[in-house]
Amino acid sequence: MMIVEQGYIGIIGVILIFSFQINFAFAQPDYLPLNNLGTDEGLSSSIITCINQDQNGFIWIGTRKGLNRFDGNRFKVYQKDDSEAGKNSLPDDLVLALCLDNNNRLYVGTNDGLSFYDPELDKFHNFKSDSTSCLFDITIQARALAVDNNGSVYIACTDGIIYFDPKKNIIQHLLANENGKNRLVIDDVYLDSDRRLWFGSASGLAVLNTKTKEIKQVIKGENNEDYSNVRINKIIEDHSGTIWAASYSQGLFKVLLNDDGEERLRNFKHDPNDPASISTNRLLSLAVDKNNNLWVGAENDGIYCLDKNRERFEHYLSSKTDPLVTKTYSGECLFIDKSNNLWIGTYSNGIQIAPENGGAIISFSQFKGGDLSNTNNMVNAFFEMNDSIIVLATDGGGVNIMNKGTGSFTNFNTTNSNLPNDYVLSIAKGEDGDIWLATWGSGLVRYNENSDKFTVYNTTNSSIPDNNLHHICRGNQSDLLIATFSAGVARFFPKENKWEVFNTGNSDLSVNNVNVIRRAGEESFFVGTNSGLMRFYPENNTIEDCALKKEIETLSTVHIYDVFVENPTSVWVGSLSGLYHFNPKTGDNKTYTVNDGLPNNTVNGIVKDPEGLLWFSTSGGLCRYNVNQDKFDCFYSDDGLQSNEFRPRSVLIDSDNNLYFGGINGFSIIYPEKLKKNLQIPLVKFTELEIFNKVVYPNEPGSPLNRIISEVDEIKLPEKKAVLTFHFSVLDYASPAKNQHAYMLENFDEEWIYCGSRRQTTYTNLDPGKYILRVKGANGDGVWNEAGIALKITIIPPWWKSWWFMLILFVVCVGIFLFVNHLRIKSLEQQKQKLELAVAKRTNELAELNATKDKLFSIIAHDLRNPFNVILGYTDVLIEGYHKFDKKMMDQILENLKTAGDNAFTLLENLLNWSRSQRGVIEFSPKSILLDDVIAVALFEIEAVAEKKGITIENHIQDNSIRVFADYNMLLLIFRNLLTNAVKFSDPRGTVSFVSGELNRNFITLGIQDGGIGIDPTKMKFLFQPGKQETMQGTKGEKGSGLGLMLCKEFIEKHHGKIWVESMPGEGSVFWIKVPTSSMVFDKL
Repeated sequence: MMIVEQGYIGIIGVILIFSFQINFAFAQPDYLPLNNLGTDEGLSSSIITCINQDQNGFIWIGTRKGLNRFDGNRFKVYQKDDSEAGKNSLPDDLVLALCLDNNNRLYVGTNDGLSFYDPELDKFHNFKSDSTSCLFDITIQARALAVDNNGSVYIACTDGIIYFDPKKNIIQHLLANENGKNRLVIDDVYLDSDRRLWFGSASGLAVLNTKTKEIKQVIKGENNEDYSNVRINKIIEDHSGTIWAASYSQGLFKVLLNDDGEERLRNFKHDPNDPASISTNRLLSLAVDKNNNLWVGAENDGIYCLDKNRERFEHYLSSKTDPLVTKTYSGECLFIDKSNNLWIGTYSNGIQIAPENGGAIISFSQFKGGDLSNTNNMVNAFFEMNDSIIVLATDGGGVNIMNKGTGSFTNFNTTNSNLPNDYVLSIAKGEDGDIWLATWGSGLVRYNENSDKFTVYNTTNSSIPDNNLHHICRGNQSDLLIATFSAGVARFFPKENKWEVFNTGNSDLSVNNVNVIRRAGEESFFVGTNSGLMRFYPENNTIEDCALKKEIETLSTVHIYDVFVENPTSVWVGSLSGLYHFNPKTGDNKTYTVNDGLPNNTVNGIVKDPEGLLWFSTSGGLCRYNVNQDKFDCFYSDDGLQSNEFRPRSVLIDSDNNLYFGGINGFSIIYPEKLKKNLQIPLVKFTELEIFNKVVYPNEPGSPLNRIISEVDEIKLPEKKAVLTFHFSVLDYASPAKNQHAYMLENFDEEWIYCGSRRQTTYTNLDPGKYILRVKGANGDGVWNEAGIALKITIIPPWWKSWWFMLILFVVCVGIFLFVNHLRIKSLEQQKQKLELAVAKRTNELAELNATKDKLFSIIAHDLRNPFNVILGYTDVLIEGYHKFDKKMMDQILENLKTAGDNAFTLLENLLNWSRSQRGVIEFSPKSILLDDVIAVALFEIEAVAEKKGITIENHIQDNSIRVFADYNMLLLIFRNLLTNAVKFSDPRGTVSFVSGELNRNFITLGIQDGGIGIDPTKMKFLFQPGKQETMQGTKGEKGSGLGLMLCKEFIEKHHGKIWVESMPGEGSVFWIKVPTSSMVFDKL
């Protein structure tokens, strides 16, 4: 154990100083967080001169380099045009004043005259360049403007006040002396609720009765002080009707009535002994918010706010008093918009916007406090010393002590004190009041307030198991429970200087990497690790795995960052992979991810506010959860957070019920009572129209706009310009980045399209017709303007799509239809006649086919009856007297029976094959086969018949290697039938030969030649036609049916081949067949 004494100023001393400062502070300041708009965002200049908002919701910003219109997303800049069209532009780029009349007409005062905005041209009308205007060629420095109910303009200028009536086109010089010349440089003019015109000059404050033109100076103080030489720069009226005037050197003035009814001035001046007094610098601007707070802009001294009770001033945007800024701004102009957001125009720093509810979220990214301020912004933990002091633990910057009253910091680190380590991850207070610090690399550090000393416990001088610590939690017996990086849970008893260690080796701890320890109840603690949730019971030093309950198995491998025990039946666990909620008693649990509304799945910290709402810090934003409504409200850096990434367990709720969240870029404070929903229904407007990606301006050649897009209700476009891009925006400036948009084109879109923060939509190739583009939007808090806006769109068709052309086309089409129909009817009649002829012809063919079948079956029946008659006849002869016949007669009878049987078998076999072929059930399996093998089998089968007739069969095909691609059985049947016919019609002792013809890559031609009786040419053409061929007897009286040739023809055609005959009567015949030799024949067909 090592003791080191605190060096430099002690922590106790700092706390006493801070506490003393708090006692003299009026109250904790309401900080003013800001959103900046500058030249990087499109602003024409960073020097702002004036701000206003029109009735459409657009913000107009005057600068030294032109006028800007802001729609929450983009700036549109208007500047002087020196060309011939200069009469339609600003008279000068230095814009000094803006005001609006009751008709939303915007008047602009510049360094060289007056102009007004013309929405029909989207340009400015320059009165000085208009030869018809009474202001033509008159040089006026329009320093301030005021417009009455009649639309007349009061112009404060270097020559007094000019009254300008645009309707009558007349001007009048007010404040003129007897010589007709004006006497004063007027700095400001203001029309109050009684329509009196207040104006300020170097001669003080005065008021003009606009009806009687009577002028009265208001230059006496409530105690008869003389303020006639005080230069009045700005004038405003608050909601109670009180007039306020800002001066160059004498502070702020309030107009009030004394007992005699006289208007007197009460002066608010700077008091060096009163930190709640007004600036000593020149006051440049005034604004009144809806709560009747008066805002005052000071030159090079930020802005001041006089509360509605008019008791004290709060000072903002000054590095001297505002902890949120590092430099002092100059409040050149102030403006409160319709949503009560404060717009601050600065000198050289652009626009600063303070949202109405912006004070609900305050972020410190730079800790101010002089030489002892911190430069490290990664905040790991918080600890509240008392109601005035917050201690911050940083990752590399030591410890910071924050004064809640002033927002300033004092830092203690290894270089300016004897703090042993700058990397502090957790802070806790022990039972005896000592402060304990968990460090990364130096173990546990103890700070004793009484001795103002540090004590270090590390692995060298104590039994602590690890020098890298994540978290500290107070135990039940004045002990401390410590989550270590790699050594499990350490339990330390400071009074006894005793250590106990629980790790995977001596307990049921799942892993030694422990991140957090939180009290679960009076008897136990939850232990969050890199791999699940444990429960530690210090009474008996046991650790239980919470995932052993089957209902919460999801927590078994979760990397846990924080645990929050809401009550004994509700525990929340933040992890690397989502948010878990479970009931330890029942095991009921639920998991939440980004799909349920979380901004990010990595949940780093959990805390509960006084309203019962849970807050979760994540690696992608902050969110508030309402359990009863099951609703998440998310907040991001755009809402004022230090960044979207927060540190594990870096959460705190202080004694004032304010919430602290530490992150990688400082920390954020949430004031829940100020975090009110923006219920203002936002305005939605169209901001721009593009055709073919080119911006369209009003009244230009080919433009469909006669006014700016936000001012029109309907546009008409030809079909050729139907590629349209519409820009729109929600004009709510509290949190523009979170504004939401939705659109729907009626007659095109079936439902609303929600496009989030995207502010445009494009439609291409719209068909001619009428459409309505509807747009609605929501502010950053999700309040929707459901009525939205609507723009009627008419897409005009070209002449050839117009109604009259369509009518003409319809008439022509009807005429053509009737003509074509007439031709069709005539054609149908002709087709009917042709069909009747075809039907008659087909009927005849069918009749002929039926006759052919009848003839065929008659032939078959006749031919089949003959062999059976022979068989039956000889059978009868044998039955009656076979014993009477000699051997020769018996041989003759048996031979005749055999011949009749063979004929009957052949006829039946052919008939069966023909029947199968006709029914399509015969199997066809072509393959490559050796031609010589098939011929050999066919010759063998016919050899006996040929020998009986004394006929020689010869094979003249010499090449026995020829292969054909055919069905073996079909080819064999073809050869058998053709050889049988050749033998049948050959003379005894004749010759039948196999011959070959042409051979190519796909086919071979084969012939079966006989020297028989030949065929009559008149019969050859019917030879292969069923029912038409005539059967002839063979040379020995053999009968035939004609089926064999029919089968040959059908089987040859299945092979995509051909069969034909060459014959002369008395000279014999040659039957040729063409057989495929390759499978390619079948692939091609």
